[in-house]
Amino acid sequence: MNSERKSRLEDLGHAKRATETGEDYLACILELWEKKGYARLVDVANSLSVAEASACSMIKSLATPGMSSAKGTEDLR
Repeated sequence: MNSERKSRLEDLGHAKRATETGEDYLACILELWEKKGYARLVDVANSLSVAEASACSMIKSLATPGMSSAKGTEDLR
């Protein structure tokens, strides 16, 4: 998790956690989307300081019809 994001979560009263939650992934994807217009898997993984495989697994578990889509293998929508 990047330091800016960690600081914001601590300000909101969130305790430090060993793993990221689905909410963290969704917030990260939204932040990337707003900043860049897209969110790549590698960017999400880097922002949250997790392995790309872990990010991929979590994003797949969050995917529901109409909620997300992937263009190719990298961009999340």
